[in-house]
Amino acid sequence: MIRLAVIVLLAETVTPRSSSPDIVTSDHIREDPVAGKKAYQEFQGQLKREDEENQLRFDRDHMREHEAVLALFRKTRARYDRARTRRAVDGAHEAAREIAADVRRRMEQIDRWRNHAKVFADYDALLKLIEDDYPPALLASFNGEPRQLAGVRSAFDEHMKTVRRWLAQAAKQGDEE
Repeated sequence: MIRLAVIVLLAETVTPRSSSPDIVTSDHIREDPVAGKKAYQEFQGQLKREDEENQLRFDRDHMREHEAVLALFRKTRARYDRARTRRAVDGAHEAAREIAADVRRRMEQIDRWRNHAKVFADYDALLKLIEDDYPPALLASFNGEPRQLAGVRSAFDEHMKTVRRWLAQAAKQGDEE
């Protein structure tokens, strides 16, 4: 018990204590918490910018592969949009499944670990649209309910626009180097 009290006393005499709760002292160096927080935020911003530059460079270097994937999505959308019967929708859906498998294979070739290509979240959303959402929306439109199809088309267009915008930025970044 006496040893514990001695250790506590020694620890209290060695560890400097600050009289102000806002200023932390360590070896008699005062740290400004506001400046520290600002420096940390600036550092985080720099890391984010560097990460984005790396993603832009990566996607620029894989531009041909991305263009091929986008062409497959456009092809699938066109086939769905040409469908006028349930049988045509079923055929388009079967083709969409095959194309989705091809897109996933291409995605794996582009970025196996999915940590460099920024557009993969949009690709995943587009895959869901062509595999799961487009067929029932088309069939609903045949039955006089066009809103579901309009929503699917709008979501598809938005994801494609996001991908094209990012890839255009990646191509531009390549021109600047």
